[in-house]
Amino acid sequence: MKNINFNSNQDFHSRAKAIKNIMLELNIAKAELIRGCSQSEIENLEQEHNVMFPESYKIFLSYFGHGLGGKVMSDIEILYDDISGLTNELRNETLIEEGDPILPDKAFVFASRLGEQYMFFDASGILKEPPILYYKENAPNFSLAGNSIFDVLEREVQLSYNLKLKLEN
Repeated sequence: MKNINFNSNQDFHSRAKAIKNIMLELNIAKAELIRGCSQSEIENLEQEHNVMFPESYKIFLSYFGHGLGGKVMSDIEILYDDISGLTNELRNETLIEEGDPILPDKAFVFASRLGEQYMFFDASGILKEPPILYYKENAPNFSLAGNSIFDVLEREVQLSYNLKLKLEN
């Protein structure tokens, strides 16, 4: 498998543009299916949940909030229209047994896969760029998924590309 070279030292806008270009070049996304959220949609989502998003997540939403292009993260609820109830789902339906880890008060769950795996960040505003944490059903703790949503997205682009190559061979 060929490794994609991502530059994690770039600012978030540059990373978003680079990821979009890479997805298109590798033919794992279609330009017409990559759609971002408006500034007012992002602000409304913050207000609805009474949270403060890190800059990286706002930029992610502005580039990809309504569509990641088709194949990347297609099995994950991560788009604007899918995420509204995920925090309550994880807090009130999944993490309810003794021994489950405790979701922080100002957590914002932005991704779910099959209701068994979740990703979230602390949206209290205390940290400018909080880490992305991951939960898998029945795990005793949260684990680190990345320093920003772009770390996660770059890994998912690599996985999508590897799957494409595997299917072609």
